[in-house]
Amino acid sequence: MKKNILMIIVALATFVTHNALAQRPEAFYVRKALGIQGGQQPTNKPILPSGSVGVSKQKRSCPSCSTINFNNYSPDKQYVSVYGTDSVWVHTYDETTPDPVYSGGFLNFSEGCLNFTHYADNSWAPMSYWDGFTVSKTTTFPCDIDCSDPCNGLESQFSSITGGGVSGATDPYGVAYYGYNASYFPVNHCKISLESAKTLCGLYVTNNAYVYKSITCGDGFADAFELGDYFKLVIKGYNGSTLTGTVDYYLADFRGPTNAYIVDAWKWVNLSSLGSVTSLEFELVTTDVGIYGPNTPMYFLLDGIKVGTTGCGTCNATDNSHDWFPIEGGGLRNNNSGFDSNIADFTFSVSPNPAASGVTLNAPRGSRYEFIDLNGKVKSSGIIASDKEMISIETLQSGLYTIKVIYQDKIRTEKFIKE
Repeated sequence: MKKNILMIIVALATFVTHNALAQRPEAFYVRKALGIQGGQQPTNKPILPSGSVGVSKQKRSCPSCSTINFNNYSPDKQYVSVYGTDSVWVHTYDETTPDPVYSGGFLNFSEGCLNFTHYADNSWAPMSYWDGFTVSKTTTFPCDIDCSDPCNGLESQFSSITGGGVSGATDPYGVAYYGYNASYFPVNHCKISLESAKTLCGLYVTNNAYVYKSITCGDGFADAFELGDYFKLVIKGYNGSTLTGTVDYYLADFRGPTNAYIVDAWKWVNLSSLGSVTSLEFELVTTDVGIYGPNTPMYFLLDGIKVGTTGCGTCNATDNSHDWFPIEGGGLRNNNSGFDSNIADFTFSVSPNPAASGVTLNAPRGSRYEFIDLNGKVKSSGIIASDKEMISIETLQSGLYTIKVIYQDKIRTEKFIKE
């Protein structure tokens, strides 16, 4: 199965730049198939503590009510910095139990009666990969969320947009990366299992700083959100193999022109409607999708998981209160002071796409165009002299670009692949 997937990826690999953001699975596995290195990877590989590592096999029954807040998880509740100012579970990039299909493996962790799936792959170091769940107590943003900062945000994948867990800056919290990709890595490791069937009261969720910056600013791979976009968390409950229900929660919602929001605080999500469950499965859905899968970084954070309903008091309703803002002219944030009206209301298209030697830009005469690589650098630019301008791209390296067209005070962007 892995061989077949990698063969498909190799066939598509000419469309991918050497500097693709490696934590996203569609980029990671293409680069892995080619043996390409580069990109912004962790600067330090965590050092394993001495002694055996593994999750206790002792059964832990679920009490009538308990709260999981990532203060007592096992094994090896130790932290390490991989980007200089963050603090993340020491085993985030490690595995002990091999996967039967893929080259990585598992080192799951647990707290109370909950078992969290964790997957990692270091077979093509330094292109370390992880997905599923890990734990962080990072209080900083290694990559500034201001759009003027040139970093793309990956360094803040372990950073809560709130600066800490539900209880504050010193409170650890769970980080989930949804690495599922139907074409390249069709396995969802964002799963939590219970030692015995239980009804869950709910949990808290929020965004990390990486997602927040990508949605508000774009990052060379993803577009900044506009009117109609959304980023949604889907929580599915199972009792054995039977689906008991689904709960949706929007982590960013730009579907309404006057009530858009991005979650930037811990929000309570009631899960009692799922009934008695033995496992939870988490999925993420974004409207920003490209030919290689999701463009939005596929992360969410969780904390304060309340297991049980009996003895838990009242299970609060889902918190749908948000700081709303209007989307002016279509909605695009280009700084942290608010959303502006710098949104294009003109027609722009590029053809063919992909292309090897030249393209036609269909845009208003007098517009300025820019070809921007995944590092945010302008590689080619000029002025469109006619409504259909033929432009040579022979000097561009193969890979994925953003074409930006600027007309008066309006902007439009399109993704483009140079063969």
